[in-house]
Amino acid sequence: HLLPHLLEPGRGGAWLRLAGVSMAWTLAVVALAGPGWRQEEQPHWESRAPLVIALDLSSAILATDMAPTRLAQARAKVEALLRERHGGEVGLVAWAEDAYTVAPLTALFLDALAPEVMPVDGHRTDRAITHAATLLNQAGFDHGDILLVTGEAEPSATRIAAAVAAQGYRISVLGLGGARGGEYVDRGGVTRQARRDDASLRALADAGGGRYAALAIDDADLRTLAVLDPAAAGTSVRGSGQRAWLDQ
Repeated sequence: HLLPHLLEPGRGGAWLRLAGVSMAWTLAVVALAGPGWRQEEQPHWESRAPLVIALDLSSAILATDMAPTRLAQARAKVEALLRERHGGEVGLVAWAEDAYTVAPLTALFLDALAPEVMPVDGHRTDRAITHAATLLNQAGFDHGDILLVTGEAEPSATRIAAAVAAQGYRISVLGLGGARGGEYVDRGGVTRQARRDDASLRALADAGGGRYAALAIDDADLRTLAVLDPAAAGTSVRGSGQRAWLDQ
């Protein structure tokens, strides 16, 4: 008997419920559409571990203590490094009496590198190091790796390596040749003897803050030199110049 007094007749309640459901559905659709009214520059991750390979093209690289020659083995090793290295910018310097930047850096161009393309024969490791460091500096890198591919090093190169390492450029060495050495003919037609000088090469790498390894038939030498994975040396993030709408 109290029920008529407790109930209140409905006044458009169904319409209000329908409007509420419709508004909620509309807001959900708009949210899922990802509205945006603000833009932000997109980050760009890149390796900051550049590498400059400095390949010795003096006449000594024609020595036969590595079959068929040191030059053939060096070309194959540089090509393997380019193929197996995971990212990071790479440059190539060829040197004898002086050093020169090689471009483009392709396997096809590597086959053309020989002592004959150098203007003057000689063996100035110090100039190779200086040129490689200048290349890194001009590219805007305050840190980087230099890999010298040679069979011996002069004492003056050790002093230069220490100075370059102090600037932030680490120098490692890949030794060419065998312990017993081999013969080659220089540009003057004189037959000479070349031998891998482990002591001078290791001293050069120590002064440059890097590592030393003799050239191997597998990739053990490259792994020892830590040149295959530049990402492990660190990455940096910077703006890519592209902007994207932010999902609000």
